[in-house]
Amino acid sequence: MKFLRFARMDSGCINSSWIKHSLMGVSLVSATNTFASDWNFDSDGTLYGYHIERDINNDSVLNPGNNIAHIHSATETLDFRYNLTAQYKNLRMSARPLIEKSHNNGSVESATMNSAYLGQWQLQLDVLDEWSISVGREVLHWGGGQYRSPSSAFYFDNGRSNPVRELSGVDVVKAVWGPSITTKITAGFVFDAGHGATADDPWQQTLMAKWDQQGETWAGGLLAAKPREGSAFVGSFGQWTISDAWLAYGEASSSRQPFALNSNGDLSVPFSVTENTPREISGLLGIAYTLESGSSLNVEWLHDGAGYAQEESTAYFDRAAMSPLNAGMALRYRPRLLNQNYLHMIWQTNLMDMDRYTRLMVTRNWDSGGTEIAIYTEQSLINQLAFFGMGVLNIDDDRSEFSSLFNHIYMIGLKVTLP
Repeated sequence: MKFLRFARMDSGCINSSWIKHSLMGVSLVSATNTFASDWNFDSDGTLYGYHIERDINNDSVLNPGNNIAHIHSATETLDFRYNLTAQYKNLRMSARPLIEKSHNNGSVESATMNSAYLGQWQLQLDVLDEWSISVGREVLHWGGGQYRSPSSAFYFDNGRSNPVRELSGVDVVKAVWGPSITTKITAGFVFDAGHGATADDPWQQTLMAKWDQQGETWAGGLLAAKPREGSAFVGSFGQWTISDAWLAYGEASSSRQPFALNSNGDLSVPFSVTENTPREISGLLGIAYTLESGSSLNVEWLHDGAGYAQEESTAYFDRAAMSPLNAGMALRYRPRLLNQNYLHMIWQTNLMDMDRYTRLMVTRNWDSGGTEIAIYTEQSLINQLAFFGMGVLNIDDDRSEFSSLFNHIYMIGLKVTLP
């Protein structure tokens, strides 16, 4: 940018060329300032530093002596997460860069890992009043389920059981049509499974369509997703506000898993892996009650059709105990949840309390037994500094889902909120 300067005078008159360039400079400055004023920028971040200690079950039939899974017994992590947003008229840009440094040590060789990536990012353009298009890396999960989200093809484990966990998005381009404030229809194409996905991720290239509808006391939606290599996924979700205190919600889906480890009740039949599994139905029903204090209680029932019946899970552990080869196969191809039926209960304090937060979770495997108890707490110390901690206790024998690898896990750390 050029600042205005005095020009040479000829015969007592101001040079006309100087006037022309001066006016052009003023116009350029004015246009630049107007353009800059139309942009809105915002940013915030969080720095986490925490230590995780794992009590590894050395008597596990899946991982005896930790000689198969080679799990680190302790991890120290420094994790920086930042949010950046910018908006210019009908164009919105956002990014969530993450930088992580972790050191693993304990029962296996120590290792330090460094990573930096975009967990989420998006470019969104509102084309018309009813239409928008976007491209980016986005976390595609929905529904009210806390323990798991059967209505999402991409995030069955939605990460809500661990408030510190960071989900990385999938890479998607999509168009959204909102003919009214109560209706939204989305069509998209997932062109990559995102950061950290394996090469054989079944959702690498997937066409998807989603319908969202909202009423005065209810909301819900339907999803259909078809990967290039694999069978279609159909999911649904909804919630109903019964009163100021009561909320009911549910999720359901019909899908095929990319593979399944067959665990016949007859131990003379070896493990085998099947592709293109039979279509299964999974669903979750939940109810939440909010107390006058603002704390809440949730009770959920999950049925996962991809899990084992009780006799199959018993044979799973019996067969795994026969040899290290069987144990390795059992670990690699185990179902996403071992059994089919789970009871999950949550009590948490008021989410609006900025100084302290506590969440207690109890999960019961209803088929083969076993209980997992987890508690997370966060306490503000000074200004933007907070302490947090989490403990997980598994109650059952070695041949159970929750205690198959760990007896207990705890995490302690500090969190710094950045402006």
